[in-house]
Amino acid sequence: MEAKRQREGFTGFIPHRPDAGEGKDRQELVLEIGAAMRDVIQKIIAAENEARLIVEAAKAEADRILSDAKKKGHDIVERTRQEALIEAEKIVEAAAEAAEREKQRRLAEAAAQIESRVRLEPAARQWAVSEVIRCVCKKP
Repeated sequence: MEAKRQREGFTGFIPHRPDAGEGKDRQELVLEIGAAMRDVIQKIIAAENEARLIVEAAKAEADRILSDAKKKGHDIVERTRQEALIEAEKIVEAAAEAAEREKQRRLAEAAAQIESRVRLEPAARQWAVSEVIRCVCKKP
């Protein structure tokens, strides 16, 4: 293999071909290859920079999306809390109204029971009314 390389003019990294470069010497070829390598390296660096910018933009977009999602979640929680408070107020109000109706019903029932237990004769009732009027009006 080594003999083949030497026969074909292989001298290391840069192939030696008499027709290569149309009369360019070895130094010019090295400069051309160096310039080509520099272009390749610059393109790689540019691609890396572009990739870094894309990654940074993607991270910024992800942060924005996450922030929006957190805000929407907070809004949903707050709206649900407000709805729950309104519903609780309605329940408390309905319970208070039901309690008031029950109180009125029980008072009416108690008054009816008292009236049914205490029966005054008409003469006794008239005397009691007269006495109450006399006391209220302060008559002797």
